[in-house]
Amino acid sequence: MELERELSRLKALIIDDMGSMRNSLKTQLLQLRITDVDTASNADDALDRIRKADYDLILCDYNLNKATSGQHFLEFLRGQGILPMHTLFLMVTAEADYDAVASISEFQPDDYLLKPFTSDALRARLSRLLERQSAIQPIMDYLNEKNLNKALIECDKLFDTKWGIEAHRQKAAILLELGRAEEAKEVYESVLRLREDLGWAKLGLAKCFLALGKIEEAKSVTSSVLEKYGNFVAAYDLMADIAEKQEDKTGALDILKHASSIVPSPRRHRIVAEAAYHANDLETAKTTYERVIKHTKGSMTEQSTDFLALAQAHVDSGEPEKALQVLDTGTKSFGDSGMYGQVKASVKAQAHIQLGEPELAKKSLDRARNLIRDPQGDLATVSMAKACLALGEQEEGIRLLSLAVKADENNKQIVAFVKKALTDSGLEAHVEDIVDPAKREVLAIVSEAASLMRKAKFLEAFDKLDQAFARAPNHVETLLAAAQLNLLWMSQNGFEDSYAEKAASYLDKVESIRPGTERTANFRRYLNDLASRSGK
Repeated sequence: MELERELSRLKALIIDDMGSMRNSLKTQLLQLRITDVDTASNADDALDRIRKADYDLILCDYNLNKATSGQHFLEFLRGQGILPMHTLFLMVTAEADYDAVASISEFQPDDYLLKPFTSDALRARLSRLLERQSAIQPIMDYLNEKNLNKALIECDKLFDTKWGIEAHRQKAAILLELGRAEEAKEVYESVLRLREDLGWAKLGLAKCFLALGKIEEAKSVTSSVLEKYGNFVAAYDLMADIAEKQEDKTGALDILKHASSIVPSPRRHRIVAEAAYHANDLETAKTTYERVIKHTKGSMTEQSTDFLALAQAHVDSGEPEKALQVLDTGTKSFGDSGMYGQVKASVKAQAHIQLGEPELAKKSLDRARNLIRDPQGDLATVSMAKACLALGEQEEGIRLLSLAVKADENNKQIVAFVKKALTDSGLEAHVEDIVDPAKREVLAIVSEAASLMRKAKFLEAFDKLDQAFARAPNHVETLLAAAQLNLLWMSQNGFEDSYAEKAASYLDKVESIRPGTERTANFRRYLNDLASRSGK
């Protein structure tokens, strides 16, 4: 009876393009006493519902439609940080070989059901998943609150239970996030003594070696993982990181290409295209972005940045006419405003300079300036800086690149774009001046504020963050720290509208700079949770 009561409290969403299947699944859920059930016939409808409601269970058909499969939809939800950590996602499929698909996918469902299945089979799966979820929920709750130290304590409580392996996994990951790589290494070694066949633990051990600066050890362990698990995509990512550390951009690109052949998803191809661009392999960058645009056309995984990046690659290749054609094509899907319009204007300015049309170039740059009133750590600011450099406005270009790095120096993508912009403009000497001091200056202050937060010294922490904002008003880490500080204050002192509004405004700002991040989504969920507890 306890399971029935637990099931009856679940809110579920069924996603299937066939009405008969939606009805059949709903009937099975009703037989399990799950009565709060919504349905959606496609990914767009489902996304709208997920944004508006908090679901405990999602049943999604694998074959939604040609544009977006269930796996693509799951990838989108997890990649954008939209799916709450407590939501169980079950894939429903008639594909007997789906296990092979899921095993190499970066974003895996909590489980999958092979058609046809009975309500008893569904009940058994849910029973096991809910038992696991109940066991690790205290860890997840503290992770949502960003209280990592208490999450570690909850992990220790599970070490001698049936969930001990999962507890080891969570604890090691938390220690790595805290920068305690040596301790994380001990946890991974401990769990490997229990079960030496755990690929994720071996990969975690390799990450610890890399964090400790032991590159050869990291490379050796990662290689051993790939020898046994040849389709383990995360291991290829780590191997690419190692190659980057060794200044081997070409080697890193080759590794990422291989990973994309294993999981040929749009996200994987984008990673390859971006790596190729930064390695100055513009031909690979262009052909890969073209492939992404072709495969995502009309689906929810279509992104404006693919068109913008392809156009920029054409400009860098000295193909301004092709760049303008790509931008015009993208405008049909994304309009001429917002981020697309901002970057488009800057790329057009660069293209017109190459075409010998300085007046049109200046007109495009002026449009970019009108659209980008608040330069920050994003692609639009870097693109405008490149346009300034192309038009000979060197001082302004360097100033904008410096602003972009100061605003978000932990964003590897932005830092890489800034470095390439300077190198392409013959200004390599400015790379160290712009990138390194910006990191040291603001991060040191945010680190002090975080330390004060952990000691519950809220007033001092607020003062420190004010200092950071004075140096870089749109700095992402400062904005996130400020949001977290307001949330922590309310967690100890009770909900207050003024603190809630400040936290929300900081998160809105982060979302405008770096959309779809998991930390922003987690903070927003915690804010909503605080509000609901207070009856707001």
